Amino acid sequence: LFVDDGSGYVSAGTTTAVGSPVPFSYTAVAEGTYSFYTVATDGVGLVESMPGTPDAVTTVDVTAPAGTMVINNDDPLTNDVNVTLSITVAGADQMRFRDAGATWTAWEPYDTTRAWTLPAADGNAVVEAEFQDVAGNVAATSDDIALDTTAPVGALAINGGAAVTSDGNVILDNTVTGAIDMRFSDDGANWGAWTAYAASQAWVLPVGDGPKTVFAEFRDGAGNILAVEDQIELDTTAPEVPIIVAEPVHTPGLSNTVSWSSTSAADYLIEVATDGAFTSVVGSSGWVVDTFFDFTGLSHGQVYFYRVK
Repeated sequence: LFVDDGSGYVSAGTTTAVGSPVPFSYTAVAEGTYSFYTVATDGVGLVESMPGTPDAVTTVDVTAPAGTMVINNDDPLTNDVNVTLSITVAGADQMRFRDAGATWTAWEPYDTTRAWTLPAADGNAVVEAEFQDVAGNVAATSDDIALDTTAPVGALAINGGAAVTSDGNVILDNTVTGAIDMRFSDDGANWGAWTAYAASQAWVLPVGDGPKTVFAEFRDGAGNILAVEDQIELDTTAPEVPIIVAEPVHTPGLSNTVSWSSTSAADYLIEVATDGAFTSVVGSSGWVVDTFFDFTGLSHGQVYFYRVK
């Protein structure tokens, strides 16, 4: 048996057994292509001519493929179990995959991408891969990604949850956990830009009295979105001015019940003073829902002035 490792043929051993196929063993010293041929010698020493082409050729390859596999372009987070494996492995002919510790897929032809479905549970997901070359050398690699399919939780409140405001400039109070950014809208269709999450946001309501709705979206790092809204009544129109029922010139006693006309106001405040400019207010009802108030402790002979709002 003769072998050529590219530097010329050398003898690889002899045998006298010619009655059946004879195994020869040869240990290659390095990777590369090796050519083999045999010649026979008869009993009187005549040697067979060397063949024009080798009887066998083989390539020795002990180097495994090398490269990487990443999930979703190496993003750290995803909110979708359906991901893409991006593969760059030199020398691979076949590949297979599995979730960490699970059953391998069948070997399949090497490709640079592979669709994969992660386990459904939120948390860190690991995908393992093996790449095999034509000589059977195998390289193993893996990558991981955090699966987060849970949206942020919380609420939005306009002016702390107030039902009515007389000012179109309001404060949006945000109590949301898990969000990294947020955006707002007056109609749920036209949105402001995403901005970093904050516990409050100044906002201007659309002009015109009436119910106003503010829509909000809060997004986490994986792209999950919490959509919420809140409503408030914008009322910038002052109520009708109440009119005090005419008082007599003189009132008996040291108390006096003052009445006024009913309007669309929710409540009223009436004051009494000893001067018409109301620089010396001596009594007030505070805000009341009635259309009358009884002032007591008045002074005999004192002229009093009343106003209501």
